[in-house]
Amino acid sequence: MITLFFIYLITMRLFIIFIACILSHSSFAQNDIADARSYSEGAVVTVQGIVTNGSELGTIRYLQDASAGIAAFPGSGSVSGFGNVKIGDKIEVTGPLINFNGLLEISPIQSFEIISSNNTLPAPILTTLDLLGEVNESQLVKISNVVFTDAGDTFESNVSYEITADGESSSIYLRNSNPLVGTKIPTGIIELTAIASYFYEVQLLPRSKDDIEEQSTAFSFSEFPTQVDLETNSISVAWKTNFAAKHGINYGLSQSLGSKIEDNGSNKDISINIEGLSPNTFYYVQAFAEYQGNLITAPTQLMSTASTSTGETKIYFNHSVREEFSDGSSPDGTSPQSMLDAILNLIDNAKNSIDVCLYNIDQDIIVTALNDAVARGVKVRFIGNDGTSHDALGNANKSFDVLFVNPFSLMHNKFFVADAEDINNAWILTGSTNITNGNIYNDYNNMILVQDITLAKAYTIEFEEIWGSQTTQANSTNSLAGDDKVNNTPHLFKVDDILFESYFSPSDKTTAAIIKTLKTADDKVQFALLSFTKDEIAETLIDLHQQGIAVSGILENTNDQGSEFQNLNDNGVLVRKHDLQYQIHHKFALIDAFSPESDPTTITGSHNWSNGAETNNDENTLIIHDLSITNIYLQEYGQRSMDLGPKLATSNILNINVEISPNPSVSTWTLKFPKGHNLTKARLQHTNGQLIAEFDLQTEQNYFELNRPELMPGLYIIQLFNVQNNFIAKKLVKL
Repeated sequence: MITLFFIYLITMRLFIIFIACILSHSSFAQNDIADARSYSEGAVVTVQGIVTNGSELGTIRYLQDASAGIAAFPGSGSVSGFGNVKIGDKIEVTGPLINFNGLLEISPIQSFEIISSNNTLPAPILTTLDLLGEVNESQLVKISNVVFTDAGDTFESNVSYEITADGESSSIYLRNSNPLVGTKIPTGIIELTAIASYFYEVQLLPRSKDDIEEQSTAFSFSEFPTQVDLETNSISVAWKTNFAAKHGINYGLSQSLGSKIEDNGSNKDISINIEGLSPNTFYYVQAFAEYQGNLITAPTQLMSTASTSTGETKIYFNHSVREEFSDGSSPDGTSPQSMLDAILNLIDNAKNSIDVCLYNIDQDIIVTALNDAVARGVKVRFIGNDGTSHDALGNANKSFDVLFVNPFSLMHNKFFVADAEDINNAWILTGSTNITNGNIYNDYNNMILVQDITLAKAYTIEFEEIWGSQTTQANSTNSLAGDDKVNNTPHLFKVDDILFESYFSPSDKTTAAIIKTLKTADDKVQFALLSFTKDEIAETLIDLHQQGIAVSGILENTNDQGSEFQNLNDNGVLVRKHDLQYQIHHKFALIDAFSPESDPTTITGSHNWSNGAETNNDENTLIIHDLSITNIYLQEYGQRSMDLGPKLATSNILNINVEISPNPSVSTWTLKFPKGHNLTKARLQHTNGQLIAEFDLQTEQNYFELNRPELMPGLYIIQLFNVQNNFIAKKLVKL
């Protein structure tokens, strides 16, 4: 009996050991998080720790104990409710270990329990950027002497921002739920608290404004150096420091720089002019400042001198525009055929090179023209989006190399560059138009060509960054597309004395440039877009509206996920859905189109106001400071807006002479009609078609006095109707 009992005990013990051995390979309870991190991917772990973040980082939670930190993510198959876990909760969580793009996570969450709440968070670990890694992953860290490269701009959502500290660099990342979004990026040296995370590389995750503390006693740039002007032989750069200091610039034709200018005065606010430069040339520029033996240097930037090209600019739309809005300027074409002819003319007149960067193409005639260019000795290179149709490339039996890129997002560019090294024959062509039948013949689009060597050289740098080579053969190994690209082109150009700004997404913080431009508005902002989902731009427009700026727009896709359509209208900004046949495929905005004294500006290119365009897609944007160009785009905006207004058949347009004086006017206009005019009604409208007021006219009188001092400065339309509802439309300009 005893023997059998002992045999039973021994058998049970062996059984328990056997079960324990099995469990040791699948699930276990360990003493600390560091122990759990030592197990291989796939092992199921159970850990306890204090949660160091909330919903500002999304649904992921980071937790720490005294030994280490780890991330827990409620992926597919997780139990519900994990998103309710709050910062300061002590939790126990169970699940398998996975490696997500370099970050060790517990996912899916098999079970979790909130043990207690409102616990004191672990103290951040004092460290430096070069020491970030496995040793402090998923833990709170604190780093001193941090400087933001984009200092002075506004934090955006779903964007990474480069930082430097003590000669090292890294980045922070903000989700759209982070309270830092919409706040100003610090301009001085700061002390940064963040969670040390990983997404292909080290990434720091601040959680709120409290994680950014100014180091006010440290010498720093309060505004980073920016190019503010350029001439054919000079570049002007301005910046500010928090203490009065000596300033200077290192510059040269390569990143090794080599030349120096020093200003030995003592200033906080400085502007230095680099003279004796060559026209049409890019220079590497690095500003520096010295205070009490402390030397600080800004990141090196590429800047351009002004161009000596003609600057000839041609603008095309594929539908008719509203000529009544013209100040004497007019598009170079308003039909599909005029667009196609402009592209073919660009290709046919190229002497040395043509670079093509297109989202898609089904126009065989364009590929045939490129083949003909190759036959006459022109170097042709072609980049397309990996994932969209390029039927014409196969149909026309291409004779040039093609590289397809950015399969997980979009290579969304629509640009051509011809003869980039030729002062008098260098052209760029860009805009919203895909080279497809639908985009050229049906959807509403724009296209702009500029004869300028400096812009052409900048677009070539962008092209070759994606192409991966300076030869006719693409190098896919060296190719950088999407969010792999870097900010490596100048951004300010002077073309026939017109200031152009150029930005490439997602490397150049295009949204910040758009917001900065919108904020210059004194009177009016108008936009026409396919898609609008960028929160920060919407908030800027709402702020402008609340300041008394007249903001209006036309939007095609009002049901995109995250669309700002309802948000804008709920806040008083008039945005109308384009619900007519064919799409508004434009991506343009106009600032102060009616105010010559207020820097009228056009934003155009391939960049929708969306998160994808800002953070993932290959895009290009031009910001053009010119009244005439802005007026031409206004004619397109006016026609598309009037299309959405009262349906007025063109056959109903009256052909009578109506004089308006004075025009422009501060408050009062007198309208003079011919005798026997038979006009009975007047309708005053915004240029977007919104009705302001209606007035009755007396047929026996040959004049009408309109007094509207309350109108905002800008352009308005007055329509005059007779009893048959025939009408004539005239412009009113309010000063």
